[in-house]
Amino acid sequence: MYKIDLENRRYNSMARGIIDNVVNLRKNIIKDSLYNIHDDEHRFHIVATVRGVDYINDSGATNINATWYSLEKLYGNVILILDGRVKQEDFYLIYDLIKKKVKILVCIGDENNSSISKVENLNNVIYVDDISEAVKVAYVLSKRDDIVLFSPGFPSFGMYDNYIQRGNVFINEVLNL
Repeated sequence: MYKIDLENRRYNSMARGIIDNVVNLRKNIIKDSLYNIHDDEHRFHIVATVRGVDYINDSGATNINATWYSLEKLYGNVILILDGRVKQEDFYLIYDLIKKKVKILVCIGDENNSSISKVENLNNVIYVDDISEAVKVAYVLSKRDDIVLFSPGFPSFGMYDNYIQRGNVFINEVLNL
């Protein structure tokens, strides 16, 4: 199984080494600021592991390309929580990855207003009203070693002020499981 946080730390360490060697920084203030880069809790961040299931907050994925990138990094059975308002033509950009890696697709929003519902040969799609319901469905349907990825692929228009607020709702729901 993967460990995202460990992978991110490795990348950060490699970047720091490159910075030290290539740039040969001498100013401690600049050097210290580069060493104190923290992961964004709204971009591919493990919120918690519950019953052996990792819950990843990727609410910063406000377009389908960001969701693609996150899915590409994962191995194992994924339960993907996606915003149901993703355009059909955009959805096809991640269709193959979903077929390959996603065990269950949980779409937030009304099935009747979703272009995803029109995609053929897509099994295990569940429509829910909000993030709270999405987390509960993922919790009930997940098994040990599954990964629940909240990667909306669409901006939070109207429902939330921004991706941070939307991500905080996801984090709170996971921590209340």
